[in-house]
Parts: sequence; structure tokens; C-alpha cells
Amino acid sequence: MLSKGALDCPGYIAVGKAEQMALLGRMTAEVFSRPKRGDRCIAAGWLIGQEGRKYRVGTAVYAEDGMVLARALSVWIALKN
Repeated sequence: MLSKGALDCPGYIAVGKAEQMALLGRMTAEVFSRPKRGDRCIAAGWLIGQEGRKYRVGTAVYAEDGMVLARALSVWIALKN
């Protein structure tokens, strides 16, 4: 089973603001294939761009053989200090 957390959590890490809280604004995802219970997967997140406190982030979940199982584009908003 592929949970939403597999796509949004790597996005938060990609924002790179461990000392600052951020909230998920919007996420658009595609699921191509679901892993079977016990399958090993790789989750990745990367920063696409930033406009002030708004971060655009890409995430993906890969099967052990490198096949893309799911991908998403997200917008994260860093909270004001």
C-alpha cells in the first residue's frame, strides 16, 4: 500500500527548513502502481523553486528496481517566525 505520507513527507524535507515549520498547501499526485506489502521502496523529494515563503517541491516513490510508482508536485508554505 502507498500512503500519502510517502509523497508529502519527502517534500517537507526538501524544503530544507528544519528550524522553521511549514504547512502543505496543495499536492497533486499520480499513482502508477502500488507496491505489495513487504516490497522495498525509495522515497525522494527535491526543491523545484521558491517564491518568498512558498516552496514548490517534487516527490516520487520508486520501486527497488527504479520504476516510478508515484509522483507528486506540492506547494509548501513556511510559517512566519
